[in-house]
Amino acid sequence: MNDFEAVRHIISETAGLSEADIMPDSDLTGLGLNELDLTEILMELEDKYDILIDNEEHNIHSYNDMLQHIML
Repeated sequence: MNDFEAVRHIISETAGLSEADIMPDSDLTGLGLNELDLTEILMELEDKYDILIDNEEHNIHSYNDMLQHIML
């Protein structure tokens, strides 16, 4: 599983969505995720990739936003 698939999988598992519904430019709140869901996803990404992501500083709202931060 590559990074793109791994992030999509984490979002899917947290939100209870089909991975096919999660597009790179999808607004995650538009897919039904709330701030708690986004925080949980970011924490999982931080653990998986051993990184720190400050959502308030980076304003992360989409699948693409998340990918950009793990690819840095």
